[in-house]
Amino acid sequence: MSDQHQLRGVLAIAYDGSCPACSALAQYLTVYRIDHVVVIKRDAPALRRALGEANLSAPSDEPFALDWTEARPTVRTGLAMRIAVARAAGVRRGPHLIRLLLAEQRARRARKRI
Repeated sequence: MSDQHQLRGVLAIAYDGSCPACSALAQYLTVYRIDHVVVIKRDAPALRRALGEANLSAPSDEPFALDWTEARPTVRTGLAMRIAVARAAGVRRGPHLIRLLLAEQRARRARKRI
């Protein structure tokens, strides 16, 4: 099975495994078990192959998500990525979503310092 099929139907949040704050954000996402949201290291071969198969490229140095919840995959960053996570989380998970957004903000600040 191609990597394209493994990531089809999910929002794959790519994170920098060498960034402690980014890894903490990935842990939050894993703990909350949001349906159709997975976390994957941004340098994972599976993610690279899926991006290549879809003729997409990853942003060089910012968090991103490969959104394959629609027919065509899309790379999302910034506000578009946050909105996609919020939609996946749903209204009932509002408090968890606020924690996730705060963790994402900490991760962004930490990456800027690196």
